[in-house]
Amino acid sequence: MTDQELFEKLKRDREFWHVPDDNIDNPDFSTPDGFFWLWERAQEKEWWNQFKFALLSLNNPPYCEIVDRFAYNINPTRFTEALKEYLSGR
Repeated sequence: MTDQELFEKLKRDREFWHVPDDNIDNPDFSTPDGFFWLWERAQEKEWWNQFKFALLSLNNPPYCEIVDRFAYNINPTRFTEALKEYLSGR
């Protein structure tokens, strides 16, 4: 799955990818704006809790390190790849 395909699966109706040159073919989820867009849209989906549970139940989440009960260090690239893998299997 490409970043563009991931964007298409998560976007809201009539939402476009806004970048300075208006090139909507290259969403970049590794930037802060891109990552937070991805994080927010994923949490809006009905499958979010299933996705989160599946990764956290592995005891070694591929996208984050649990710092304490409320804080996580999230790797944007690994999070993006984990979402792509999860959604490819759906």
